[in-house]
Amino acid sequence: MHAIFLHLFVVIFSLICMCFLNNYIFYKNDGDKKDLSGTKCGYEEVILENLLDYNKDVHQMKNEIISLQNQLTEIKQHQTLTETVTIPTIAFSAKDSLSLSPLVGQKFIFKTVLFNYGNGYDNNEGIFTVPTSGTYFFTAQFCVNGNHALHVELVSNGEVLKRIFWSDTSTQCYSMNAIAVLNAGARVWTTLLHSATSLYDSAFWWNSFSGTIVHL
Repeated sequence: MHAIFLHLFVVIFSLICMCFLNNYIFYKNDGDKKDLSGTKCGYEEVILENLLDYNKDVHQMKNEIISLQNQLTEIKQHQTLTETVTIPTIAFSAKDSLSLSPLVGQKFIFKTVLFNYGNGYDNNEGIFTVPTSGTYFFTAQFCVNGNHALHVELVSNGEVLKRIFWSDTSTQCYSMNAIAVLNAGARVWTTLLHSATSLYDSAFWWNSFSGTIVHL
């Protein structure tokens, strides 16, 4: 930018010099010995005014560039701060209900652990203990024999997160989902609300319980 300004200044200065030179030649040819310092070209003042306006424009552009650079710095700082906040890997999934004929009030215990990142799930009690405070997503699937009903609730420390009822004449698999904001140490499990039921389980029909953290 300074190079452009310098180039423009040289061009304008050259024009002014040419203007003075033309005046000098004009007076010399006319035999007028008038001092050159008192002469002015008709467009000299206009050129100087334009030069001053250009200088103002350059100064304004410089301020705008500085402002944009400051905004870019703030964006980079915010991005760096966001990248430093990482969500820990907390996720579990378990299947195979310990009892296929659970009783009312009984917790469902899924004995086969597929994965347990964060070691939050206990397959002896069927309970997930929250390792880190945050927002969690849970899902459970139950396969129910035909002509049986299933009334299940997803509970955290005695508070119901989700409650659902299924009933059909044929064997079906049903799922339930819930999102909850939980503090570290909270305990989450599934339990049979009422009416004894009959679950079906096979290599293709899974009774399962899973969960993961989605946000701190």
